[in-house]
Amino acid sequence: NKFKGSLIVKSCSSIRSKVVSDEIFCSWNLENTKNLPTFFQEKIIGKDIRVHVCYKHIWSLQVISKDNTDYRYATKKYLKYEEIKIPKFLASFCSSLIKYENNNFVGIDFIKSKNKFYCLESNPGPGWSTYHHPSKSQFALNVYKNLTRIKHA
Repeated sequence: NKFKGSLIVKSCSSIRSKVVSDEIFCSWNLENTKNLPTFFQEKIIGKDIRVHVCYKHIWSLQVISKDNTDYRYATKKYLKYEEIKIPKFLASFCSSLIKYENNNFVGIDFIKSKNKFYCLESNPGPGWSTYHHPSKSQFALNVYKNLTRIKHA
């Protein structure tokens, strides 16, 4: 480990994979992973934030509790979110990103650490099945309205 601190380990394949800490990765049989493209990222300690953007509608949730490195694999019993308002500069970044990617429906993962936002990835075909939050149905309705608007335009 040439990094100062911990790492996050994730497969770079097209197969959905677990994101684990280096402590867990070090216990794996490395022979099983030698043909698996792997991504190593410096571990950022902070709050997980997921921003979904559908046209001009921005819906943001912050993970407030989880029992796994990657909140998508957390036990539903321990996974809790709160809807948050993101700063204007972050909303502007997200809006610029959907224009750059030429995609009107994107999910963007951030980690907020010490008042800084680190962008982890942009998901060009995001789902929101992970999010069991009261605002989910309102967001789904908004996405449906925006996406069906294209069909009728």
